[in-house]
Amino acid sequence: MIELISQTSKLLGVPELSFRECAGGDIYVTLPEDQFREAVYKLSEEFNLISLFCVQNFSSHQGFTLFYAFEKAGCPQVLVITRPLAGAETTSVARRFASASWYEREISDGFGITFTNAYDDRKLFLHEAYQPGFHPLLKSFRNQPVTTRKDILPGEEYRFRELKGEGIYQIPVGPVHAGIIEPGHFRFSVIGETIFNLEIRMFYKHRGVEKLAEGKTPQDCVAVAESISGDESAANAVAFCAAVEKISGIRVPLRAWQLRTIFLEMERIYSHLGDMAGMITDVAYPVGATGFYFGCEIVTVAAAESAEPERAVAKATQSVISRVLVFYVGSILVVVTIVPWNDPGIAQPFVTSLEVAHIPATAHIMNAVIVTAVLSALNSGLFASSRMLMALALRGDAPKSVSRLNSRGVPVRAILFSTAFGYAAVVMSYVSPERVFPFLVDSYGTVALFVYVLIALAELRLRPRLEREAPERLRVRMWMFPTLTIVAIVTMLAIVAAMAFIPEQRLPLLFGTVSACVMLGGYALRRRYGPSSTA
Repeated sequence: MIELISQTSKLLGVPELSFRECAGGDIYVTLPEDQFREAVYKLSEEFNLISLFCVQNFSSHQGFTLFYAFEKAGCPQVLVITRPLAGAETTSVARRFASASWYEREISDGFGITFTNAYDDRKLFLHEAYQPGFHPLLKSFRNQPVTTRKDILPGEEYRFRELKGEGIYQIPVGPVHAGIIEPGHFRFSVIGETIFNLEIRMFYKHRGVEKLAEGKTPQDCVAVAESISGDESAANAVAFCAAVEKISGIRVPLRAWQLRTIFLEMERIYSHLGDMAGMITDVAYPVGATGFYFGCEIVTVAAAESAEPERAVAKATQSVISRVLVFYVGSILVVVTIVPWNDPGIAQPFVTSLEVAHIPATAHIMNAVIVTAVLSALNSGLFASSRMLMALALRGDAPKSVSRLNSRGVPVRAILFSTAFGYAAVVMSYVSPERVFPFLVDSYGTVALFVYVLIALAELRLRPRLEREAPERLRVRMWMFPTLTIVAIVTMLAIVAAMAFIPEQRLPLLFGTVSACVMLGGYALRRRYGPSSTA
């Protein structure tokens, strides 16, 4: 603390007696206007501006007082310079400290203070719909319903920065979003996938939180802090309590800090999981993610070979949910708990998590996990394809020989035939890697949707017949039939139709449609020229 005062005193040419230490160890100094302007240039060489706020009628000064909080690398204390204003106009420091721009715009909206020489004087949280002269942080203002403007001239609208050039497009997003998040408008300037500029405009809602807290006790203000944002209730409440405790010189018991840490971590994990899910949805990845859920129907294929199919299906369905929670959600939970979101190692989250836990040979462990997962997927794929091939053979749609079973009831020939196709795919990936693998990746998601549509259509047609002819065979019933089945069909078809309007999904839609047309064409030829079905 003494060292910071000594260094700052020499840098600014201010006597050390002018500095004072406040609660928490922060250093305060008050500078008149002429000294402040000179100090800004000197401070910009060694300090960073981390906060700027305004208070009206602070202490004995009748008027506005600006508080500039500076941080110096390697120094735990914060330097706070108070700047009493003679009126409602002062000079901007944003050209020296770019971080001051938003703070100055906020103060200008809230208190009506004009910052001269500012490079950005646009409104921040008070949009053009508010009446001129409306400044809700003034002492004279009382929280009450306000009358907004209805007719806003084009020249009064918010000015977004525009990048001009050949091929540059402006893409507006928001402020209304499909969710309960705060409204926000995002203006992208792009050429293809490259984003040259992003400008964000927030604060479409002003609830008067600051004025609501005025005059209340710290205990009452905790509830106000908690209600600022549902995503950060614990964070805002802890931040407010920490500020009050620092001002009051209160030492918090260790158990209180432990409880706060638990709540903060739980909230952080929840927020990160929600953000990741939202980002996946925002980039239209659910269509591409279809393949990760494609394969659950294998459960019913396997259950058909069990002694009690209805119990097997129910048990397997429940296990799918629990395994997703444990292996998918659980693994992400572990990662976001251990690895900070801005850590460069997040590019390899599982390896980084193991390294943080000081587990040796992390690369080998992850390779073993990946190989095991690939072999598991291969095993389930061979199982499903061999059973499907056997079913086709029984119906006369494939050679009869592949339907034969060995002494243990296993369709060995069907498995070998399916394995041969796997080897053929491997050979093709070496012969034409730039075409085969992209084709499979781009087509399987759409084909999966088509398969699910056909499954739902089959249920819609066959279940009423089964209920009439052999109701005892219908052991596992889909609830809310046929309403839920129809809703599922319409929803999946809507997803397929939406892919046509998403540029990144048009190629997968084309490949998937071509694959489906080939299968339908083969089925039509089989119906017309092939032998009659034997099953």
